[in-house]
Amino acid sequence: MEDDFYGFKKQIWILIRNQREEANQFVTTNSIRKQTWVQNLKELHKKEDSSLETVIEEKDVEELLMKLKNRKNPSLDDIPHELFKYDGRSLDQLTTLPHQILLHQRILD
Repeated sequence: MEDDFYGFKKQIWILIRNQREEANQFVTTNSIRKQTWVQNLKELHKKEDSSLETVIEEKDVEELLMKLKNRKNPSLDDIPHELFKYDGRSLDQLTTLPHQILLHQRILD
């Protein structure tokens, strides 16, 4: 069975080699200077800085909380999802906490 009865193996490899040669003919590469990369990355970073002004509203947090499934294992903080979902007091804290993190760019004590 390992023998090539019909000579297809050789024909397939010839076809693959021809395809590679055709593909290599159409590939053109333009070298980009390091300075251009640095400039583009700086511009992207400036755009990301403006996204820090995002407003997180209570209705958005509430919608996300309602999507959490009940009776699932708590995450690393060992707080069950139901506590967040049905405790109205935590909604305000869950809304202001991301604002503080975005404002100071770190997690506060």
